[in-house]
Amino acid sequence: MENAVTAEYLTIHYRLEVGPIVVGVALYVASTDSLYIRFRDDLRLDDPYDFEFLAETSSTFQSIAQQNGAKATFDWMSDSLSNVLFVTGPTPIRTDDPAKAAKDLCEQHSRSSQV
Repeated sequence: MENAVTAEYLTIHYRLEVGPIVVGVALYVASTDSLYIRFRDDLRLDDPYDFEFLAETSSTFQSIAQQNGAKATFDWMSDSLSNVLFVTGPTPIRTDDPAKAAKDLCEQHSRSSQV
């Protein structure tokens, strides 16, 4: 990890009737002001609305980050999401590949939250 950067991530949860599940992560790298949002691609949800909502949410988060900047979006997610969507964290991490770290963290947290 010679070129490692310090980052922090939020775990994104979605409330279903059966209980909350992990649906993604948002990883922020301050040194480059970059935000990596990764949603699960393995969800099998009974209600098509849930699937559509999560697909729209991922796209919306990306748009907000482009408009408001990575740090502002990360802080907004951390401070504001608390209902159907909520986050835990932030959790610090060091990584030399933030995009891969976001993917790996999403997969790691998703395994503990199967539908």
